[in-house]
Amino acid sequence: IPSFMVVVPAFILGLLINGLGPSQRVNLLNFPLLLLLLWNFGIFGLTLLLPHLRNQTSGPIIRFVSAGLAKVAEMVRKGPWQHVALPGSTGREWVRQSAERFMNLWWKQGHPVIVSRVRHLLHLGAAFLAFGIILSMYFRGMVLDYQATWESTFLVPALVHTVLHGLLGPAAWLLGFSFPQVEHIAQLQSPGHGSAALWIHMWALTGFVGIVLPRLILAWISSRSANKAASNGFLNVSLIAERSKLI
Repeated sequence: IPSFMVVVPAFILGLLINGLGPSQRVNLLNFPLLLLLLWNFGIFGLTLLLPHLRNQTSGPIIRFVSAGLAKVAEMVRKGPWQHVALPGSTGREWVRQSAERFMNLWWKQGHPVIVSRVRHLLHLGAAFLAFGIILSMYFRGMVLDYQATWESTFLVPALVHTVLHGLLGPAAWLLGFSFPQVEHIAQLQSPGHGSAALWIHMWALTGFVGIVLPRLILAWISSRSANKAASNGFLNVSLIAERSKLI
């Protein structure tokens, strides 16, 4: 699949998503981009764990597919051509063993390319989706007056300041902004409010650094992995089938 077939729809979808929420009062503790940020952090963590889980998950998958092929072979054997004998003790057992060997050899050769290419497309799509959402915040901010506020049943201004500073403080530092003090945070507590421009800038940079850049880096790494795996030879089906005693 060409990359643009994933990038363009993802970017357009991002532009259509309102990253500031349904109203013009932006809740700093319920910022829509926060959910996307947390989701991507979870994906990054899973990406680090996948190499350790691969060997544990591929075996059951291969056995499941092989068992399914064996059941199909059993259904075929009971058809009008059931007088035709398959090699081995039973047709079903022969197909199951051959299919399992085939799947193991095919998975060993083919999965690095397939998985890397799928990851490349997914990372690109996620990066441009987030980039579209970030741009949409600025497009809406140019024509609408967004106000920042927050509300909580349990949190006090000092704790809210700590949470927001930990999340957005690095972006404020990169932008050269002085992060708002606790007193300013207290003034924003609902029904209070203030301009959301500073917060939009900080959230946009946080989203770009925390989502877009890592996703583009992962897409580049996946593309290199796919090209490297393809250059080493991909899916010599005849050789795999011969080794599996299918032909």
